[in-house]
Amino acid sequence: MAVKIIASRNEGMKDGKNYMRAELVADSVSDLTVEGISNYHFTFGSIAWVVGSAEWYGLDSSENWVKQGNSSAEGEGE
Repeated sequence: MAVKIIASRNEGMKDGKNYMRAELVADSVSDLTVEGISNYHFTFGSIAWVVGSAEWYGLDSSENWVKQGNSSAEGEGE
């Protein structure tokens, strides 16, 4: 599992967990969880770039990671 938090905003603590809205980078979509890393819990509005599939995901209010689109570098700069 490889996930890195590149930016975050603390949303407070509850039950010993640090709730945050975050910008993440992950190797694969299977690396994305709501519980996140250690005692962190990601909240609605968090986003993640999945390197392995070159896709963006957003965390919805039901705590599901939803594919937002696909980015491709093909043809750029031509």
